[in-house]
Amino acid sequence: DLQGANYATDVRILRGAQVIGMTTTAAATNQRLIAALAPSVIVVEEAAEVLEAHILASLSESTEHLILIGDHEQLRPKPDVYSLQK
Repeated sequence: DLQGANYATDVRILRGAQVIGMTTTAAATNQRLIAALAPSVIVVEEAAEVLEAHILASLSESTEHLILIGDHEQLRPKPDVYSLQK
């Protein structure tokens, strides 16, 4: 099927890359792709603004190193659920 062919093409192309960038939302929605690529290092830029759940969703079984880059003095994450903002 076309979707399977597109996925196989994505994996083949991305395996040749040294660095792959995406948002944590894209990483969460593409967990199958991340598992297939088996990255050993995940770098999260502006980590102080990202919810922990989004970072956890970006990890795979192959993750050996998680590098969080951010300034704790900058903006805090803004949860969509009011009760989580407390």
